[in-house]
Amino acid sequence: MQQDKDIRLEKALDIIEAGTQISEEQLQELLSDDALLGDVALANELRAAVRAQGAVDVEARLEKFHQSASGDSKRTSLMRRLIPVLAIAAVFIGAIVMLLPRSSTPNTQHPTPNTTEVFTADATPAELTLTDQNGKTLALKTPADHQPAPISIDDYCKMLSQAETERMTLDVPYGKSADIILPDGSIAYLHPGSRLRFPTDFSGQQRIVILEGEAYFKVKHDSSRPFVVMADGMQTTVLGTEFHVSSQSHEVVLVTGSVRVSNEGQQVMLRPHQQCSFANGGCSTADVDVTPYEMWRDGYLYFDNVELRTILEAIGQNFNMTVEFRNTDALHYKMRFISERNKGPQAAIDMMNRMKKVSVRQEGNRLIVE
Repeated sequence: MQQDKDIRLEKALDIIEAGTQISEEQLQELLSDDALLGDVALANELRAAVRAQGAVDVEARLEKFHQSASGDSKRTSLMRRLIPVLAIAAVFIGAIVMLLPRSSTPNTQHPTPNTTEVFTADATPAELTLTDQNGKTLALKTPADHQPAPISIDDYCKMLSQAETERMTLDVPYGKSADIILPDGSIAYLHPGSRLRFPTDFSGQQRIVILEGEAYFKVKHDSSRPFVVMADGMQTTVLGTEFHVSSQSHEVVLVTGSVRVSNEGQQVMLRPHQQCSFANGGCSTADVDVTPYEMWRDGYLYFDNVELRTILEAIGQNFNMTVEFRNTDALHYKMRFISERNKGPQAAIDMMNRMKKVSVRQEGNRLIVE
């Protein structure tokens, strides 16, 4: 019956792609098909396409479907099935693109007229490595096309000496990412170009790790031993929750639970879906959409209303490719973008080109944006 569903899905996408107002009959047809809802209507794209139509209570229908598919495991499974369709829908109706009234400044290291590089690839790409406190290093071989690399406790137990507890360092080069299970069962999802220092046993009163770069943490609850992430002066303390930390931008985003963040004498308690940022001696908080961080955790690059410069920079970091804008006007286009990291750079390039706002091509280890 998959073929029948594919036909119905193609028809639904044709309706959305047309860009005209959806008739009540067409809308009723879309909303009456639960199998189709699982692939299309849960996306905000369908909401946006029919929001103007007051004759049908679309939100109530979608909410009912949400409730019928409640539960973490169902939600994760559903999101994984939704991604390819969301990506297609983003091309048709979700790729809202606008040019900001700002001028770009060419990179002084690359003075070619009207050309800007937003990320320069590492000329000597490396594997993920684990290093113990004595300097012994273990290279973790991973498939070239696999993102992220799963790292288990067994991987770093291979390096243990007679010491009961050792300090380990995980280095994640550009072009790689890693999901590492820590000794207490917590998981750190590390971005390219990041480093995590951690003990092989959390035996003290606190579970302390040190981060350089960017990571998403899913912390196992332990009320007797707070989990502490040290990141370039910031200290994030939790008992058990999910959150994202960036030492480069001095930001913490809370997904679930609660965290206390301190930096240079300042302290803030965050509630779910809040972000705190430290800059110029001050601290600011704001409500944020946590979907991009959850999607990263689940293996996707996801951006919503984000500058093309930022999107292509992330693609360059994830696949260790230099990104060169030859169309500098496009640096500040804003758009929605989704791509599965395991599918490699070509999938991201193809999706970008389908939006027909810029032309992106690969030349060796460079992405050229025109």
